[in-house]
Amino acid sequence: MKKLILASFLTVISTAVWAQTGRISGKIIDQETGEELIGAGVQIEGTTKGAVTDLYGDYFIEIAPGSYNLVIQYVSYTKQTVANISVVAGKNTVMNVALSSDVVLEEIVVQAEAIKDNDVVLLQLQKKAFGVQDGISSTEIKKLGVSNAAESMRQVTGAAIEGGKYMVMRGLGDRYSITQMNNITIPSADPYRNSTSMDLIPSDMIENITTLKTFTPDQPGNFTGGKVNITSKSIPDKFYFRAKVSTTYNTQSSFADDFLMDPAANNEMTGFDSGIRNKPQVFEDNQELLKGGAAESAARRARIPENVQDRNVIDESANSLTNGFLPKAGEAGIDHGIELAFGNRFNLGDKPLGFNLGLNYSRNYQHVNNKTTGIWSDGGSSSLINEQSLNVIESTDEAQLGALLGLSLQLSPNHEISLNTLYNHTGASKGLISNGFWRNTASPFYEAQAVHYQERGLFSTQLMGKHVLQGEHGLKIDWVAGFMDLFQDEPDLRQFGYVVGDNGDYVMNKSEVGRLPSHFYRDLQDQQMNFQVDVTLPITQDTENLIRAGFSYADKQRDFEESQLGLFREPIPQQPGVNDDVVSFTEAAGNLPAYFALSNFGVVGGPGINQSNGRTEYGIGQYFSDQTVLGNSYTGVETITAGYLMGVYKLTEKLKVIAGARIEKTELTTISADTTKRFFGKVDEQGNPVLESRNGKISETDILPSANLVYKLSEGSNIRVAYSQTLARPNMREISPFASFGTPNEPTVLGNKNLERTLIQNYDLRFETYPRPGELFAISAYYKNFKDPIIWLLTPKASTPEIQPTNVDQATVLGIEAEVRKSLDFISQGLQNFQFGLNVSYIYSKVDKDQIELDALASANRPNIKYYRTFQGQSPYIINIRLSHNSESLGWENNVSFNIFGERLAFVTGALDPDVFEKPRPSLNFVSNKRINDHWSLGFKAINILDMTFRKEFDDDRGGFNYENYQTGRSFNVSLTYGL
Repeated sequence: MKKLILASFLTVISTAVWAQTGRISGKIIDQETGEELIGAGVQIEGTTKGAVTDLYGDYFIEIAPGSYNLVIQYVSYTKQTVANISVVAGKNTVMNVALSSDVVLEEIVVQAEAIKDNDVVLLQLQKKAFGVQDGISSTEIKKLGVSNAAESMRQVTGAAIEGGKYMVMRGLGDRYSITQMNNITIPSADPYRNSTSMDLIPSDMIENITTLKTFTPDQPGNFTGGKVNITSKSIPDKFYFRAKVSTTYNTQSSFADDFLMDPAANNEMTGFDSGIRNKPQVFEDNQELLKGGAAESAARRARIPENVQDRNVIDESANSLTNGFLPKAGEAGIDHGIELAFGNRFNLGDKPLGFNLGLNYSRNYQHVNNKTTGIWSDGGSSSLINEQSLNVIESTDEAQLGALLGLSLQLSPNHEISLNTLYNHTGASKGLISNGFWRNTASPFYEAQAVHYQERGLFSTQLMGKHVLQGEHGLKIDWVAGFMDLFQDEPDLRQFGYVVGDNGDYVMNKSEVGRLPSHFYRDLQDQQMNFQVDVTLPITQDTENLIRAGFSYADKQRDFEESQLGLFREPIPQQPGVNDDVVSFTEAAGNLPAYFALSNFGVVGGPGINQSNGRTEYGIGQYFSDQTVLGNSYTGVETITAGYLMGVYKLTEKLKVIAGARIEKTELTTISADTTKRFFGKVDEQGNPVLESRNGKISETDILPSANLVYKLSEGSNIRVAYSQTLARPNMREISPFASFGTPNEPTVLGNKNLERTLIQNYDLRFETYPRPGELFAISAYYKNFKDPIIWLLTPKASTPEIQPTNVDQATVLGIEAEVRKSLDFISQGLQNFQFGLNVSYIYSKVDKDQIELDALASANRPNIKYYRTFQGQSPYIINIRLSHNSESLGWENNVSFNIFGERLAFVTGALDPDVFEKPRPSLNFVSNKRINDHWSLGFKAINILDMTFRKEFDDDRGGFNYENYQTGRSFNVSLTYGL
């Protein structure tokens, strides 16, 4: 507390002092290469005030208000003076300068307004990039009025955001994209996804966002679609503070009075479970009595009066599970959120110290009351068989807390140490009711209900260092050491299903619905440590010619445990005289509250005379046994060791080559808690089945070469040619052969211990030109060949449909992209505040079907046999359009964006069953931000204006057959922001 008070006091004092002066800050770069110039001298003409640029080429000068000339000098560069810079008390004037090589002029003088926008810097970064790169600067982020990294990414060419959080590049899916911050991969708060939740990073802490679409050896080998790198602000130019409150009204979810809630919810507005859902201790203390079939024996003994211990255990355990199975209907709230971001710089002695802190909280409600699902399988040449047709209502109440802290200390202009800490916590409560037809039950009506709570947390901290030895042309060393702790807890998932027969009888039977009412408990813990070092050595005075080498090591340890407490059997009164009060499901006749009442569990009647045998007995109602499956728990280890060597060399004044190779060693192992062996599809030379352990393992060493050629057509135009090999790994969940499920009718997700990693050959060709800062025209072509790609296989005919990852032999993707970002002032000066952005992609993809599937199709004598299918998750086209308006005089920014993707393969099915495709879904959004005065601004967003349907269908020549169909409603967001 004392430290917090002291920090607050220093912040207030420094802010008060600064209010009497002003500041000039900016970045000095090489005009030709875009390289930051370290150690450049920046002087206020006619004064002793000045600064030396740091590791990032940044400088910072505090001075009294007035008008000044700024003189910039650096060895072998033309001296430059920027004239008439206006400094205002309490304000920061940003002045970025690009120096040219000293070949003709001794000095040049420019006016202050000539170079202000850090889009200039980003432009230089894109032009000098080793690979194909796009980006968005902090200046443009500010103009757009967005509040976090996810919203910023919507403006980056080729990027798409799923669920408002997760980044996908070139339509290739989550598996082929990664997200980094300061070139360090951000772990995902969801262990089943590669991408992290980008919405937790405040926009005020972002210097720029770049997207890399081609691999170079200094990058991780496991991206193929793209890599996003968020560069955070190091030491702020000045004190800043931003507070934002927002609320969102959704036409479908907000204030819905049929919103399904968890009856166990206990004021969980922060997303933290109160502990009420924890697995009762009685099941841990009495495993010998409650494990599997032992529970039935204990229940039989419990009837006899003298067996007090058995009776107490059965009664206590049955009544300890007080969380109800039935979601309760209530009224949804309205989405709301709070964001805080602030930072400052101090001097620790004579060494600059800066910090950036971002905090965010949100609570969101999603209610889908119009969802339909279906499962269809092949029924011969004339029809499909309907396996399921259900109507679904599902509701989600999610609360999220996030924090991001960055500390940076410059030991000298050439040495900086930074600490970044990221925290994110999410809690989501879900309720679901589905009913309709399920062929497997042989009944005309089926219903399932579920209540689910999921809590996720992520804590990541990274200590980083940047060092430059012997000046601008010396050795550069970048290193990072990090630790990550992640958990995902699913306490007390409750679900059940039942049917109503032709005679009107209500039946809850395991043989009918797959399982009886159950409580599931799942807990996942991940801990990861990583280390990375990169060394860059310029090999000539021209800093574009260099050698770079590096090493990285990452080790992740996982513990996953699942347990199940299931109703042992649906009770049937068989003890007249002592069990008369027990209500069977058939007797309840649809009165679910009566059936699930606590009075129907444990010891229900007695002691009394059992009329069937004349003995004194107790009546026993419903009770639970521990039905945990050992094979559904596992531990895992993933170790990735990598090293690389690459070179950058200008063969001529116009041609540059970037080439090298990366070696990555993958050790990925999962160990099942079930040590028994089973058949996983392998046979020996004699054709006999081979029994194997349930453990998954991948052990591979891959050499990943890369070569990029950049030909400079003119100052602002390049042609790029690139080749590389990359890879994609399955995650631990996918190679762990256990079955996870939600409600009984949902497809069961299976793991596959025999999965292999995917190798991808990448070829890229691109022409790019940058007419002006913030403007771009580019056209690209790319070809990718996948060996052993991983797809998700749906099996509709299983008693419960199953989804499982599997490898196929090969896939190819061929794409063409056109990208334009252009100011509309070329049409008329009246449109100078408007900017148009368009990127269009056409993609052809192909995956050959295996011979077994082709033989099955041929033997069935099906017409129009296709020998191939499209690549799973790959759209044939992607269109993104953006029109932006920014008026500095009015303090008003507006953005309209439209995007649409083509039909893409969601699930591959068996040889004769039709595949499942996700249908195109156009999206139209509008964002507006209006500055009220120097400190206040008002924002408005209209999201999903078209409210298009989320739709997946089984693709068949005989028509479209529904897999999933629903809408989410239109959202209207209003925000108020205060900033200093």
